[in-house]
Order: sequence, then structure tokens, then C-alpha cells
Amino acid sequence: MDEAARVLFVDDEQNILNALRRIFIDDDIVVLTATNGSDALDMLKGNDISVVVSDNVMPDVLGTQFLDEAKRIAPDSIRIMLTGHADVLAAVEAINRGEVYKFLTKPWDDNELRNTILHSIDRHRILRLDEELKARQIELERLNEEKNRLIGAVAHDLRNPLTVIVGVGDLLGLQLKDILSEKQLRHLERLKTSSIFMFNLINNMLDVRMIESEKLKLDVRETDIVGLIRQSVDLNNFLAEPKNITIHFTREDPMPKLRIDPSRMEQVLNNVLFNAVKYSQGGSMVWVDIALSGSRVVISVRDEGVGIPAAEMGAIFEPFTKGSARPTADEKSVGLGLAIVKKIVEGHNGSISVESKVGCGTTFFITLPAAAMAETRESPSRPEIEGPFGTYGKSSLPFSNCVSPVLPRR
Repeated sequence: MDEAARVLFVDDEQNILNALRRIFIDDDIVVLTATNGSDALDMLKGNDISVVVSDNVMPDVLGTQFLDEAKRIAPDSIRIMLTGHADVLAAVEAINRGEVYKFLTKPWDDNELRNTILHSIDRHRILRLDEELKARQIELERLNEEKNRLIGAVAHDLRNPLTVIVGVGDLLGLQLKDILSEKQLRHLERLKTSSIFMFNLINNMLDVRMIESEKLKLDVRETDIVGLIRQSVDLNNFLAEPKNITIHFTREDPMPKLRIDPSRMEQVLNNVLFNAVKYSQGGSMVWVDIALSGSRVVISVRDEGVGIPAAEMGAIFEPFTKGSARPTADEKSVGLGLAIVKKIVEGHNGSISVESKVGCGTTFFITLPAAAMAETRESPSRPEIEGPFGTYGKSSLPFSNCVSPVLPRR
């Protein structure tokens, strides 16, 4: 249970202090009293007081002067002036100067005074909680920055030896391929594959560090998005060959060039395509489609893979999140890729979403603003984008069965 709040009443008339104390006899409040400003200031120094209520006319000091000094000693205490009608103007001026939160007049109404004090106690608790949260936020930001600096230092130190390991592995493979046994060559290939995985992990860690510190910088330029997608499809088709997976690319003509960072967007495409291959069974297919919808370009990547459980959909773009689905060929992952993808896409003022059904597959939709579309398009845009599940970008993709659709030719 929270510690009882302390309220300090200051008035030179003891009978008034006694009357004020009786109002709160049934409340879980510690009531402190003082008959002069000097004693009251001493109490403020030695107690954690939530609310200070002071008369304005006292023998040793004016209430406005006392409350101004109280503000210096206990700046988060809620200060209230209890004054006669003749001193209302002084109370209003004190409020305007920030010395007083509000004022009550004598004679007071017991219910009004009690409710005002209780409300002020709640206000004090909220303000104090807010200050604590701000302090914790500052500390968390400091720790996060310290973590980012540590990740950056470690990652940079690890990249150089890993580059050497990969290079030496390639050189050994070329020079000794006619000497080593098939088993030895597989071990050498496993060394290379593991080193590349670690190298990519380090790069992802550096990307997360950069994104969390809000230092994601984009080298935006006019880019042929179709050519960029085709390049990613060709690369990932090569990587998909061992699983006998084919990636098909369809497009709508003509397609405007986009103002994007080509290297970052290539990173997005490669990550989403690699995921599609990674979670697809051998012999299946992956479809990539790009089309216009109004002032947006929508890129979709659809696979026939294992799918994502509905309960995990909300977390797939969070860093270091790995779902229950497992890669079909035991490919490695640490759950950083999609978090980076989301940040890069949003950095382009775009969005990324996903539709999935367990056992049927997954479709990712990357939506980007189309730059200078009016000058580049020669035909009106389609109001909807037809793809393997019907209309792209809508919330209801009909995963009624798992029959692989064939995309229409553009």
C-alpha cells in the first residue's frame, strides 16, 4: 500500500488548524500544522509533503512570500492559499506567478476544501510518477545508447577476421578441390556458410543499432524499381536452386521510376525473397508481382510455405523475434531481418503488411509512394491490384485452399 500523503496547514490561529485537522480525521492522510512561516519551512525540509495550504496574513510573513519560499524548498508540492475575500487579488496574482496552484476563501465549505485537498494529493502523485517515468526514460535511453556503442565496437572488430575466414575458405576450396575428399569439401563449405551467416548477423546487428539510434540515412535517387526487383529475383532464384524452388516475376507496364535508396530497397527485397524460399518446401513456387494502385506502388511476394500462425502475426516485425515455423532446409536465422525491413520501408514513407495461413503460404505486401507518376504513366491506374489471392492490399485474402494460382500475364 502507498505511504499516506502528508498535508501541511499553516495558519497563525490554532482553532483554524484544529478545524482543518478534523475535516480529514477519517482519511488516510497525515495532517501537519504550523502557526508561523518559519516552523512551516522547517517542516518542509524534513518531510515529503504533498500539499501545502497556507493562510495569507500571518504575523511573521505573508502567505505569498511563504509559498514562494516553499516552492523553492519543495518544488513538486501542490501549494494552495486559504485566504479571506479581501486578499483574493493577491491570491490570483500568486497563481499567475506560479507560486500557488489555486486558492480557497474563508470561511470555507468543508466538502469543497476536502475534495480540493484530495484532488491535489492525486495531482501530486501523478506529477511525481511522471517525473519518475521521465527519469527512467532518460536512463533507458542512456543504456540503449551505451548498448548501441558496444554492439558497434564488437561488430566492427568481428567483421575483419570473418572476412579473412571467408576469403581463405574460398581460396582453399579453389586450390584443393581436386585433392580433398567430398566429405572434406562439405566441411569446408560448412565453414564458409557458417562464416557468411555470422557476417550477415553482424551486418544486421549494425543495422539495428543504426535504426534504433535513429541514424538511418537513405541515399534517395530515381530508381528503376522493376530492374531492382528483377536483379533480386535472379539472385534468389540462384539461391533457391538447391531446393528446386522457382521464383516467378510479373509486372504491370508501364511502371514509374521511384525515388528510393536502391541499396536499402535491394536489402528489403532480398530479405523478403530469402524468407519466402527459406520457409517453402522443395519443388514449390514463389511469386513476385509489382503493380500500381492509385498513387502507390505495391510489391507482393507470395510463397507456398509453412505459413505463420495467427497468434504470431503481431510480432513478426519485432527485433529478435523467431516464430514457431521452422525453415524447410534448416536455414539459420536470428529474427532481425523483418525488423530491419520494416524500418527501411517506413523510412521511405511506405508500409509493409502480411497475410498468411498455416500450411498454405504467406504474402508480404510492400507499399511505396509512386514519385512523379503522372508524368510517367501512359494509362490509367487500376483501382485494384489483382494477384494470386485476388485483390492486393485488402485485409481479406481468400486462403480457401492451397492450390497454387497462376498469375495472369500483364
